[in-house]
Amino acid sequence: MFNKATNIISLLLVFVFIALLIITLSNTTKTNDESNPISFSVEDSVSTSFVLKNEKPLYVFIKNKNIYINYDDESLMPVKLEDKEWSRVSLSPDKSNLVFLGKETGTVNDMYLYNIESKQFNKITFFENEPSGITSFFWLNDNLIAFHQDQWLHTVNVDSREIIKVQSGVRDLVGITEERIFMNNTSNKAAVYDFAGNDFTDNFFSSEIKSVTQTEEGLFVILSDGTFKIENNSANKLFNRSTGQMCGEKIIDTNGVFEILTNEKVNTPNYSSALCVANEVYYNQDSKWYTLENEEIDSLENSVFFDKF
Repeated sequence: MFNKATNIISLLLVFVFIALLIITLSNTTKTNDESNPISFSVEDSVSTSFVLKNEKPLYVFIKNKNIYINYDDESLMPVKLEDKEWSRVSLSPDKSNLVFLGKETGTVNDMYLYNIESKQFNKITFFENEPSGITSFFWLNDNLIAFHQDQWLHTVNVDSREIIKVQSGVRDLVGITEERIFMNNTSNKAAVYDFAGNDFTDNFFSSEIKSVTQTEEGLFVILSDGTFKIENNSANKLFNRSTGQMCGEKIIDTNGVFEILTNEKVNTPNYSSALCVANEVYYNQDSKWYTLENEEIDSLENSVFFDKF
């Protein structure tokens, strides 16, 4: 009788163990989004990011409101299977974290952090119940991000998740350099601050700032009244160009790419679009991407967008 009871108990324990194993595996399938590689083509993607990490390409795709990361150039792993409207993606300076802007249908943009090493994915801002969300952001260093939301300049620490309101009356963020944050205020005038939110005493801009870049040649800005080089606490006007995006030592405009110092046009074929990535200009022609030296980037054929950090 004792042996029979022992056998029954042992059998029950086996059933319990199997049930727990099934539940565990089921939960792993639902939560471990990295476990299901899928076939993926660049042509299928809505947007593509091309990231240089340890000299090996890392591809980030956004498709059908899902995010996918490619680690081996052959198959893609879903990072997080969530029904969100994803937009911008940016890599931290130390290449350890990716930040995405995303929102639920009918809400506003928040930031989501993905750690490349741990493969952990977390929401780091919470404006979903606010009337306006995040419109732009820039990495200030490896763990601090400046972002614009509801006419405020904020910072968020990606480690502690601490959010600090730095400056009010901000219309938009334009760019950053090693020491300064460039933005426009709600009076449509340029404003320049340090990373702690202190106004620079040499903030002599009297018009709206359109673009900014820092090169070995110095600091350059495009204002609504011309293109200037900033040196010795003064703004020296180079020419009357008031449109375009500064990219390293070049300016990308609707009618071509131009040298930042001379305003001379760079000799490139007719192209459909051009992008500034890590202070380098790339142009798209017949669904293929090229450098300004007209060298094709084979891996980006048929992509509609990319970032290389």
